[in-house]
Amino acid sequence: MANTNTLYCGQVLGTDKSLTSNNGACFVCMQGDGNMCLYPSAKPDSAHCLWASGSWHKGFDCLVTPNGQLVVRSKFGEAVYTSPGHFPEDIYKLVVENDGDMVLYSSKDVPVWHTNTSDSLIKFLHQQK
Repeated sequence: MANTNTLYCGQVLGTDKSLTSNNGACFVCMQGDGNMCLYPSAKPDSAHCLWASGSWHKGFDCLVTPNGQLVVRSKFGEAVYTSPGHFPEDIYKLVVENDGDMVLYSSKDVPVWHTNTSDSLIKFLHQQK
């Protein structure tokens, strides 16, 4: 997968792969330990994690479903994390935004779910000054 900020419906983000915001301020990765985590690029460690799926030792990859959910799967294909919501079938996409939020959008660019982490990134960046 090319370096991008977007995971489209039908694509899979595998272990040790990541998506980076266009401005490089943050990234989300499917970690080797099974957890999907969103980090500020300046401090990619557990103490500064902005959001995590909580799928530690269980997750293997993740995808966006046609029903607008982010799903982290085990190596056996079982869902170990599923974002809230179940929406009409559409072509959804997951975007790592420049402000530190990770957002699921419909094909009409309507947000259906997000991590609500933009304030956390702003706070982190101010602490670094």
